[in-house]
Amino acid sequence: MTPESFTRNIFELAVTDCVTGYEQALTYSEIDEKTDETWNSVKRFVRELTDSDRVLLMMLLKNISVDTLTTFMGILDGSVVIEEYFEDFELTYDGGDNLAGSLKDLLVEIDDER
Repeated sequence: MTPESFTRNIFELAVTDCVTGYEQALTYSEIDEKTDETWNSVKRFVRELTDSDRVLLMMLLKNISVDTLTTFMGILDGSVVIEEYFEDFELTYDGGDNLAGSLKDLLVEIDDER
């Protein structure tokens, strides 16, 4: 596994698939009494939006997902420091080379491609 393939796979799972899943759930899943009321309220809110406002909300959700994942990748790379932890972080796959070092930049590049 290369840093590029790792980052692409993480992006697909954590951004593309999650945003699509939220969009489907908020737009099409039933509102029922067994579901958390906050979730039902958000479903009602989304369903009252115009199509263009719904697209804008999903773009915002995608941007939030990318920003969160970028911060996490920066932690793995060492460019974002967690207080009290200053040691280098190593991420390897099956004992191979360190994957970390450019994950944050790769994630931004992947997002820019889309």
